[in-house]
Parts: sequence; C-alpha cells; structure tokens
Amino acid sequence: MTSPFKCGFNIDDYLDILPQLPNDHSEVLNCDKDIEDQVWIKPLYPSIITHEFILQEATRLRQGVWILIKGMPIWIPPNYYQLLQYGKAGGEPPQFRLKRLKNVYEKIRVRKDPRYMGTYTIKNRQDGETTNSMSDLLWEVHAGELNDGMEAIQSKTREDAVNPCWFALQSHWNAYPQFLLNTLYPHYTSGKNIAEKLQFQQAADPNNPNDQGKNVIITYGPAVHNAFDGKNNVRRLVLDEVNKWILCSLQLTLTNYAKFIMPGKVRKGIFDILSSPSDTNGRHNDEAYQLWLDSDPDNIQPTGSTKSRIHRIYSNPLDGIEGFYDRFGDADPQEIYEHILRERASKTKDQLMAEVRSCPLPKLGTNKPNEEELFGSTDTSNI
Repeated sequence: MTSPFKCGFNIDDYLDILPQLPNDHSEVLNCDKDIEDQVWIKPLYPSIITHEFILQEATRLRQGVWILIKGMPIWIPPNYYQLLQYGKAGGEPPQFRLKRLKNVYEKIRVRKDPRYMGTYTIKNRQDGETTNSMSDLLWEVHAGELNDGMEAIQSKTREDAVNPCWFALQSHWNAYPQFLLNTLYPHYTSGKNIAEKLQFQQAADPNNPNDQGKNVIITYGPAVHNAFDGKNNVRRLVLDEVNKWILCSLQLTLTNYAKFIMPGKVRKGIFDILSSPSDTNGRHNDEAYQLWLDSDPDNIQPTGSTKSRIHRIYSNPLDGIEGFYDRFGDADPQEIYEHILRERASKTKDQLMAEVRSCPLPKLGTNKPNEEELFGSTDTSNI
C-alpha cells in the first residue's frame, strides 16, 4: 500500500505485529467518513453509560481498535488507545501522532520477543515519551501480564522522578472517569493517598481457576543504582532521562536490575528506558553512548538479540516535532528540517550543543541516527 503520509508512515511495515482487520467494517472507526475527514477525534462518552459501552471500551483497552486515517487502515494498540481516549498531557487530551504510533509499534515488537529485556528510546524534547510511559504503567495493571509485582520509576534525580514522571501518572489517573476506574481497577486500594505509590490488591476468586488475584504496586525511587535492590518482584522499570544521570551510574543500574528483569534466559519483566540527549558531555553521556552501541539492532549476537539485550529506538525529529503536526498526526520532514537549521543558525557557539541535542538530525539523506549529534562534541564545523 502506498503511504498517503508526508512522514512516510506505512502500516505494511508492521504486518508482523498487527491483529486481523475486522471483517465487519462498521467496527473500524471513520469507515463512514470521506478521506479528508478521517482523523482521530476522541469519541465522546454517551450521556448514559450503558453496559454495552463499557464492554466496548474494555475490549478496546485489551485489543486496540482499527481506524481509517487518510484512507489507510491503522491499528491503534490498546495501551495507545488508553492514552488517547483517557489520558492527559499538560492538562489536555493527548493528540494522535503517527510518530508516537511508530514508537508504540516498535515497543510491541520487542515485548513479543522474549530474548530482549526492553527498549532504549532516544527522544526529542517535548516528544511526550514520558507521558506515554506513565500511561503504560497504568495500562499494564489491568490489561498486561502483571498480577503480582512492582512497577517502578527512576529518573536523573528523585525530584525528576516526582515531576514530570509521577505528576504525569497522577494526571492520567485523576482524569480517568469513574466508570473506567470501576471496570478496570476494582482492585485499587490506595484511596486518595497517591503521593508516592498506587497499590492494587484483590484476592483470587476460588471459583475461577484462571483468577490469580492482584497484588501490584506502582512507585518511584531515588537516583541511586540500587534503589530497588532486593525487590526482585519489579516487573516493569521505567528509567527516565538516563543520558543525564550524573548522580548515579547507568551501567551499574542496568547490571543490578538485569538480574531480576531477566535472570538467566527467562524474562520476568521489561525495561522502558528513555532519554533526550544530554546537554553536556561526561561519564553520564559516555555510559549512555555505550548502551546505545550495545543495543544496535543491526549487530545481533548469538543470543538472537543485541549485546545488551536492549533494543534501541531513535525518535527522528523529521517524523514530527510539536508545532508541525497536521490534523492527521502527520508532519512534513522538509519543513521541520528547515526549521531546525534556522534554530541552530540563531544560536551562539556555547548554546549550540544543547540546541543540536534537543532535535538530533539523522545522517544526511537517511533515517539513520547521527551519533555525532546524539553523543558527540557537535563541533560547529560539522553542522
């Protein structure tokens, strides 16, 4: 299928992870609209919440939903649907982005491959990656594979783990309508005390052999490499802004936590590692660069995975940055490229590294990441 999008997104690139397109086309959102009107619009809740509506939403939050965007059938995965339909970003509902969808698809690929421990995403500033990761923590509780264990968050400082990470999670939680909480989180036990953790507990149904009960905590920790040492029940670990970890060692943290995320050959949890490039060079940047090198999907080891067992993802700014998305969630790479060059030209030499690393461009004429812009000295003569 030829892509109708300026950013080049094509659903055919993801056939290996897609569910079956519904035979009943009425189950595909926007199927009754002209191509120019096929955009994501957050569906409104009915004035009376019916059992049928709750069943529909519960299904979408476990299976996702298909939608036509500009004539192309697109699967919105269940975790992304939860973010779009019920989440909050900066006090507003998140907007549909093809760039975000590509990242969600890539993480699903890794999740389906038990040889990997998780992903390492290098993002642009204001990409919404942290907001998305916090929503995923909440989705995991009701629709993922987590019935017993901990989901944990660390960032470059404890304060950053609180804001923006925990604040983003709280914003999602506080935005959920009551019918969603009643349906998906009947095991929630923290009440209004959500300053440092959310807890979900429920005894197993003795009459249902498939019911394992629920005992899950979501929390955050300080910026030390062993914050969750000894807590072997950590099943999802978000490591935020790792390229800027000055207070503790990223490599020591990964060495420590890998022992319970993947002891031996058995994956028991998953890493969600993310960061924008560091503004400064130093040990923190060097350790992040080593993780980047060890997570190259073009350098597969005898294990069938990368050396680190982490899959790296480069968030290409030419796929979209804030202020350049159209109503289809698409963006024009040439317009963005020209904008980025103008911004760089306006900066003094001592400001240039921070500007370059805020939106690191790919290698010229390709979609491949430019490591000099991500981690290098970014000398002005090379820009």
